[in-house]
Amino acid sequence: METVEVLIKIPKDLYEFVKEKDKEEKFALWDDKWKEAAIANGTVLPKGHGRLKDYDVIKGEYIRKMSVFMNEEERMDLLCGIIDDAPTVIEADREAIEK
Repeated sequence: METVEVLIKIPKDLYEFVKEKDKEEKFALWDDKWKEAAIANGTVLPKGHGRLKDYDVIKGEYIRKMSVFMNEEERMDLLCGIIDDAPTVIEADREAIEK
């Protein structure tokens, strides 16, 4: 079956409520309007996406470490290292990568 990865935003208290319920109760107690709204307002991730990282963290680290005395190659090496070391927020779409 083909799948779709969707990022959704829901109120934190609703998330905690759903997390605490046992598996049979979770979706029965989570009102259908919340499910539909969360999915409808979600962001579909593109098939085959790579690892997703936080741009603001990467940019901040680059600005903090970059020096005006570096040449272009040194800056590129620095940036690549920072990107490699940055924590992954969402793992790559392995299913699409393996095809």
